[in-house]
Amino acid sequence: MGGDLKESRQTRFVTCFIIALLYGGMNLAWPPCAQGLQPEDYLSIRILQPPFPHPPKDPTRCTPLWGQTCGPGPAYPAGITDAGDVFGHIETNYPHVHHFEEGIRWLRRDNYMGDNVGKPEVDASVLDFEGNLLPFGRAYGLHSHWVTPDGYATGSANINNSYTIHYDIVNDRWWVLGKGAGEKGYGSKSLSKEVTIGMGGPANGYYARVSDVTRVEPPFTDDDRGELQRLPDRAYVVALNKDDVIVGMTDPSCLPTFPLCFGDSTPIKILPTGPNQWGDMIPMNQLSDNNNNIVRDLSSSNPSYAVGSSADEVNVMRGVVWNVDDGTIMADLGPLAFPHAINSSGDMAVGTRKAFSIPPVEEPIVWWTADGWENYEAISLYDILAVVPGGEHWAEITAVGEVTRAPGRESGADGFSSPQGINRHGQIVAVGKLRPEAPIEQLTSWSTEIATGLECINESDFPCGIPFILDTLPFLAVMRADVDNNGEINNLDITPFIIALAASGDEQTFLDQVEGGSFASADANMDGVVNNLDITVFIGILASAATSAFVPEPATLILFLVLLAPNRLRSRTRY
Repeated sequence: MGGDLKESRQTRFVTCFIIALLYGGMNLAWPPCAQGLQPEDYLSIRILQPPFPHPPKDPTRCTPLWGQTCGPGPAYPAGITDAGDVFGHIETNYPHVHHFEEGIRWLRRDNYMGDNVGKPEVDASVLDFEGNLLPFGRAYGLHSHWVTPDGYATGSANINNSYTIHYDIVNDRWWVLGKGAGEKGYGSKSLSKEVTIGMGGPANGYYARVSDVTRVEPPFTDDDRGELQRLPDRAYVVALNKDDVIVGMTDPSCLPTFPLCFGDSTPIKILPTGPNQWGDMIPMNQLSDNNNNIVRDLSSSNPSYAVGSSADEVNVMRGVVWNVDDGTIMADLGPLAFPHAINSSGDMAVGTRKAFSIPPVEEPIVWWTADGWENYEAISLYDILAVVPGGEHWAEITAVGEVTRAPGRESGADGFSSPQGINRHGQIVAVGKLRPEAPIEQLTSWSTEIATGLECINESDFPCGIPFILDTLPFLAVMRADVDNNGEINNLDITPFIIALAASGDEQTFLDQVEGGSFASADANMDGVVNNLDITVFIGILASAATSAFVPEPATLILFLVLLAPNRLRSRTRY
């Protein structure tokens, strides 16, 4: 946790400890007193604005069909990074025409004003759906499936088939990694899977691979996939974390020699056996012998946790949290609970929970734990909306349809519903609809039709709304990496950044040397601390900034920082 949320947790812990002493004496019998996330930890709702102007000036980024015009339609965020940046895709042919979406990023440094980043470029000889040469060497559209904690997005681009994409959100760089659907990777590694359909199911099961994006360069071709290792057949993978642990499912009902499967699903993990090498599938526990399970996401904590759903003895799906290290189920989140994502630190998850009613009511939920899921608490996002400033303007948090996840993930549960992601700070990204009486023009640049859901094409299949963040962090008045606080990111920020690092966490020491500077902006990765972990992120932001007349090569800046490191170490020994 970081910032105000961390402080509020500490305050509540002390309060609860005092109450516990009064309540139970020296036996420390704890009363019902939450020690973690609460609705009041959420400070604001930040609407993710559409790109402006839209469509972009480059006409190749929009493909009008059948008399339609290029204009913004619904947007679907795929998740949020630990730095608070968001990636997703936006309809460019509106009313809705599927397969012509474009990438859109919302950067915290830009006040979450959307930036349309278009579609990845491929070899111009690639054929389109009708067998014609793909015009302009650009993909038709893309679906964003996941956002990784460290700043990458994965998904699939529609070219003449589904191609895996990997995208550096801050530095605006694409990779295309061959046919298949991209799953959640980490850093330069990306998971992909491809399904060959045959009689009754996958013809030869389904296969997955791990690719290294540093091994491919544009323009991309079918052979340019940077493959490190193909994983075992019928490994239906969904996520890889920073320790190269992989989780997913497999179908044990598939016949070994005949292309026929019966739809069972067992949770599995695949562990690394060496550098860029992985072993066999290892089953994880399930609630019953029904073999009906869905694994959806994986943390990078120690131990690592996976979230998903597992069927009980009467085949009712229940939300669960696995300890991936030993494969056990740590928490049963209850019937008809469907966690969609878990944060990198493994202590918060988001998803939905259905109530037994007619008609069924689906409620967006955040679950959190303070003890490794031995115990947990659940908070309705509607309870957060009830207390967060501006929450009174929102009518509902909506489902977003299958466009936010890879095909096949939905088996047995509503796995595509909003909210889509949560990070280590507790920031949640979701999609919602404003009330018709809300001051929409004052709140967002989205059209009234989309904001209120009055005009969503194929609404029964693709309910839409506007994307937003439930924010636990105070929004910085300046941009990340704008350390001199002059409203621009350029070479003038380098010296103040080095001074901030040398200050060893002492903001006053920094301000004594950089008058009017922004110490908080030096926290480039937004983890609440200014330290060496901010260097790589700062370099990336600086390199991508277009406001600079001169930006030194990253190697030059790294040399400065390496020379600085001994002085930082010496200064720390004084405390």
